[in-house]
Amino acid sequence: MNRKWTLVIAIFIASFLGSTAFAQTKDTSKINVSTDFVSRYIWRGLDYGKSPSIQPTLSYTKGGFEIGAWGAVNTTGSYHELDPYAKYTLKSFTLTFTDYFIHNEANPNDTKYFDYGSKTTNHTFEGSLQFKGPDKFPISVLVGTYFYGNDRKVTPDLTDTNMTVKQNYSTYIELGYTVKCRGKSFDLFMGMTPASGAYGNTFGVVNAGITGYKTIEVTKTFSIPVRASLIANPQARNLYFVIGFTL
Repeated sequence: MNRKWTLVIAIFIASFLGSTAFAQTKDTSKINVSTDFVSRYIWRGLDYGKSPSIQPTLSYTKGGFEIGAWGAVNTTGSYHELDPYAKYTLKSFTLTFTDYFIHNEANPNDTKYFDYGSKTTNHTFEGSLQFKGPDKFPISVLVGTYFYGNDRKVTPDLTDTNMTVKQNYSTYIELGYTVKCRGKSFDLFMGMTPASGAYGNTFGVVNAGITGYKTIEVTKTFSIPVRASLIANPQARNLYFVIGFTL
């Protein structure tokens, strides 16, 4: 990655840290450590790892600012993902920067985490903006776009044997709605991509379904959040049923 991107990211993180530190009159900082266990890692309609997945999270929050890392390792050892992120929430809006990185488990010596070259890196940078309404207006809207890294469009150059490499700028748009029934919450969602790219070959719906939630009380002071999702990817003609819990 060139110095321009390094400087932009450094300024982005430093500005959030600085503004949050001065804006808060009392200590609202919090460190979160948790792990999700899911029967299948389905994200935005795509199957990653094709097996059960363990997904740890480590984050630090202060006011509306959060910085952390999220990961995923499947139970067969063939898939390993690490995603550092930074986000800022102001009322109903959340702005997020995510650095997605998938290790090359087929050839671990070729992983090279610190390779940020535009044509060689396995990192993919995304900027996203989400709106999440209150209980009286339980609608959410998410728009995310890959803007750098391993989201490339490679085409033959007809003038010679070289290949032309350009960014795809793959974009994902999701609409969500929360329904409450008899004390339980259900999330309805529909995600689409406006053009060909990382999520599909053309414009269309790539992620649609419903997620239900339940809390299992183990003791008076310890409970386990459980969720189940029925997920369809109409463009890929796939259907998944996933269950997971958080510790």
